[in-house]
Amino acid sequence: MYKECYAFPMPTEPPTDPLLQRLDQIELHLRHLDHRDRSRMIWSTVKSSIGLVMFLTALFGSWYLINNLGEIMKLMVQESAKQSQQMMKSGSEDFLKQVQGLFGGKSSSSSSRSRARTL
Repeated sequence: MYKECYAFPMPTEPPTDPLLQRLDQIELHLRHLDHRDRSRMIWSTVKSSIGLVMFLTALFGSWYLINNLGEIMKLMVQESAKQSQQMMKSGSEDFLKQVQGLFGGKSSSSSSRSRARTL
């Protein structure tokens, strides 16, 4: 049911004095607020920890990038040069095949006339 938060136990019999009854109600209300505040503190600590981890990750990433920027750029340039070389090689082969297919067995004048007719 309800976990005891303080060292002082709840009285078993209700007090007869109206002031003491009011104080008991205030004490009960404060105990409920304490439980709610504790759960809020736990969740705010979890959120803060996640934010701190994200901040530290960004900070470490920035530091690593600054320290290794030359090496990273060299690797990027080498990789892009390899990819562009492969694209040029495969692109030129595909282009030559398309040109041969377009002008393959026909002369250039007859192919231009046939293209003009289809347009």
